[in-house]
Formats: sequence, C-alpha cells, structure tokens
Amino acid sequence: MRPKCGHADADATAPPGDGRASKAALAAMIDGRDLPCEHVDADPRRSGFQARDPYRRIVARCWVRGRDVGAEMLRRGFAVRWPPD
Repeated sequence: MRPKCGHADADATAPPGDGRASKAALAAMIDGRDLPCEHVDADPRRSGFQARDPYRRIVARCWVRGRDVGAEMLRRGFAVRWPPD
C-alpha cells in the first residue's frame, strides 16, 4: 500500500513546483523500508471518518526510525500542513 501522508501535502511545494524534490526526499527517508502506518481521517474538517481523500487515496500517518514521516517532510520544507489552519 502507498498511502498519502496524513496532515501534510507535498504535491506542488518543491521547486520547480512539480514535487520532484519532495519525492526524492521521501524516497531517501524511507529507503525501501516497509513502514508501520496508522489509517487516519482523510479530511478532519468534515463530519465523520473519511476513509479516503477525494482522489480515493488512503491517508495514513507513518513512521520511519521513530519519526512521523509527514511531520519530518514538513520540518524539512518539502510539504505544507494540510488541512491548513
């Protein structure tokens, strides 16, 4: 399974806007590992648990070496917080 990172969006945040740098950073962080993940609400702004996002992707919170992948991508500047505050 290839879930979307929960609480982070990296689709168009890296120069030149196509997400290639974000994808490379994520691949380097994961380094081919199988990661433990937790299925999370795809849109916490809506009532009830949303199992998938509008693109039918599962949204999950995953960890590598004890770090939250989405939070690490945010910290490194390869993603923006989603949903926005």
